[in-house]
Amino acid sequence: MGLRVAVIGDPHFALDLEPGGRSVSHIRVNEHGCFKENSAINNPWVGLRQLVEEKVLTSDLLLCVGDITTHANPTALKAGWNHLQDIGASLAVSNIACATGNHDVASRGTEKEIRVNPVRGLSSVIGPIEQLKLLAPPYPITDALRPGQENSDKLLRAKKNRSSYFGDNFVLAEYENYRLVVLNSCGEHSNEVHQYERGTFPQSSRLALKEALGLANDDGRINLLVCHHPPMTHSELNLGAHDHIEGGEEILAMLEEHGSWLLIHGHKHHARINFAAGSSGAAIVFSAASIGAYLNVNEPGIRNQFYILDLQDVDGRLTGTVSAWDWNVGIGWRESTPKGGGVFYGCGLGLPGSIDVMATEIAKSVDGSGSIKWSKLVASMPNLRFASPRDLAIMEKRLSQRYKIIVEVDDDGYWDDLFKGNP
Repeated sequence: MGLRVAVIGDPHFALDLEPGGRSVSHIRVNEHGCFKENSAINNPWVGLRQLVEEKVLTSDLLLCVGDITTHANPTALKAGWNHLQDIGASLAVSNIACATGNHDVASRGTEKEIRVNPVRGLSSVIGPIEQLKLLAPPYPITDALRPGQENSDKLLRAKKNRSSYFGDNFVLAEYENYRLVVLNSCGEHSNEVHQYERGTFPQSSRLALKEALGLANDDGRINLLVCHHPPMTHSELNLGAHDHIEGGEEILAMLEEHGSWLLIHGHKHHARINFAAGSSGAAIVFSAASIGAYLNVNEPGIRNQFYILDLQDVDGRLTGTVSAWDWNVGIGWRESTPKGGGVFYGCGLGLPGSIDVMATEIAKSVDGSGSIKWSKLVASMPNLRFASPRDLAIMEKRLSQRYKIIVEVDDDGYWDDLFKGNP
């Protein structure tokens, strides 16, 4: 049984003018929470709604990796949460879940005042996460609540999930064909700089997660975990090496003991698909790019993106294919291609088997005919559909260095023809 998951990375809903008179996001709202820009080519969220409607996109589940807002602005946070419900309804999802990002936590709002005069903080009743607790429908998992369900079992379950999330820094929810962990990597954020500049998941939470995973049934359902910070170092493109989850390796090791998992995170604004370190059963780690933040798009693989993942189980291993779209100012949403680097429309995740073995099989096919179309290879070796961009890059090197096979790409960067080069 498959599962379709829509993924939104770091929306960064922001007030039109942030502190310092600048904006860091393409998704800007005014003091009433209304969009400042309603053009699909200048506001990626408006464009996303148009993309969903025009392409009739649907999904079973919508996941957001956090940083709904920017600088913990309460107006933008509430507007962003409401717009997540709206886009979830457009996608006809049965569930919406969102992890907490560092920009969603009011961990720095009174830092200067408290340093000058600690008594000033005594009159404040708004804690760092109070704005998140007050969101309606209840955060972080809504079960796609609709108007008129104010007294339903769904609402009661959503409130229970909220209590678990803010108590243990995670919630584990089980559904018919998937199991979902929403993990709060910002639960320890405070005015201490060393806390809000990294992800955290304290020992008490790790022990509680270990217990919860041990009690869950490992019955072949698809396993998903969504959080904000990466669980391991993600430092390429000089993106920083110290803002991952402290103790993230322990989380990954826990998951590895309880089936095949896909972990989806954000924070880095850089799309990447990797296997975690560990055994052959290590989790797949999907880093989602930001949908709304201003980015240096001249860097390879740095793009505003939106994703739909089609997941399935292949011989006990979680695999899937990725539909990815890029957004550009003045252009709007377009299918991502390999040409710009990074995650692209039609790539895969969770490649089962060995790249070396596959390269050998591909070489035999090329040797037998002199050349072959990539589409024909995929038809005869269907697991190639699950090759990630990194898998393909390594495979191309193997084919070139070991077998002198040249990979020719089309104008968009997709593999097209493979043929034997000069020895």
